[in-house]
Amino acid sequence: MTMGAQEVNTADVDQATVINPNQTTANTGRDDSGVRPRLLRPLTNWHTVHTETLTPGQRAADRLRNGMGSWLFIGCFVLFMITWAIVNSMEFSWDPYPYILLNLFLSMLAGLQGAILLIAAKRQDAIAAVLAQHDYETNVAAK
Repeated sequence: MTMGAQEVNTADVDQATVINPNQTTANTGRDDSGVRPRLLRPLTNWHTVHTETLTPGQRAADRLRNGMGSWLFIGCFVLFMITWAIVNSMEFSWDPYPYILLNLFLSMLAGLQGAILLIAAKRQDAIAAVLAQHDYETNVAAK
């Protein structure tokens, strides 16, 4: 799997740049000391390449997941609910004590949060699978 990097053909050692400066023999691909030289491969940051391919919807799901899973969100949400209860306990209130409107908003928020978190979890599974494949390919290339 190449991600914008120059591909190195490991079977053709003569055309690749090698770390070991010793001359390689044409038939074995090994230097005079009998050690197979390691090929220089272009370094790519997998995460940077991956984030460049995200769709706007995937970026939004990640941002919302990160925001909704923070202490700042929890603190603001609790503050909002306390403010709602205080304001609606006064003489002028648009949503009296059982707070039916607040309950409706909380139910809608829970439904949206569930869907957003499922989208983000699905994306995280896909990232983990691609990262595992990348680790496997790195391990194979290192041998």
